[in-house]
Amino acid sequence: PQEQRDFYDAQLAIAKQDIHAANKSNMEILSIITRLRQACCHPDLVAKRETSLPSAKLDLLLEKLEDLQATGHSALVFSQFTSMLDIIANALQGNNMPFYTITGETPTDKRADIVQAFDEDPNPATFLLSLKAAGTGLTLTKADYVFLFDPWWNPAVENQAIDRAHRIGQDKPVIAYKFIAATTIEEKVQQLINDKQALFDQVMDGATESALPGRLTANDLKALLED
Repeated sequence: PQEQRDFYDAQLAIAKQDIHAANKSNMEILSIITRLRQACCHPDLVAKRETSLPSAKLDLLLEKLEDLQATGHSALVFSQFTSMLDIIANALQGNNMPFYTITGETPTDKRADIVQAFDEDPNPATFLLSLKAAGTGLTLTKADYVFLFDPWWNPAVENQAIDRAHRIGQDKPVIAYKFIAATTIEEKVQQLINDKQALFDQVMDGATESALPGRLTANDLKALLED
């Protein structure tokens, strides 16, 4: 939607000013980049409040999930932003679409019960999961569709997320969608990952995901904001 594009462009202009205002550390640059990545997902993540601005990704996701549930398919939806999962959950609830959620904040002793409830639900449903929950050994073979709502720095973690559905006992093909907002920071990050594939291949453990951007130089990160 044009409103979201205008919002993103305004955030990009602010980011470019911020990044050149003074010598920024890698962590400060990453914070600026994260703000832009959040704007790609939903303006509310940046505004820190509910706005009337639309989200192209959310609209597309809901459309896909409605079609899947209508045809008897269950899906996993991954985001690294738990606040985005909250927004998706509210949208699903508003559309009377059944869903389950596990994030890094979900108590470990509760997770098996939530997975069992999802597996035993007689109706197709959606499972919302955070990045931190992706590598916990969950088996979710009820789902045969996977949505990566926002791209991650480490491709190995994305593969690990998809593997939640692609486990022993899965008797259906698993189809995965990766949402990348066109002509935004997300495309730039994806290109950087492709260019630095050897670097990212060195890190296969999802627990070290947060350390990956630290292996990039300040120039690598600043280049993401260049036209």
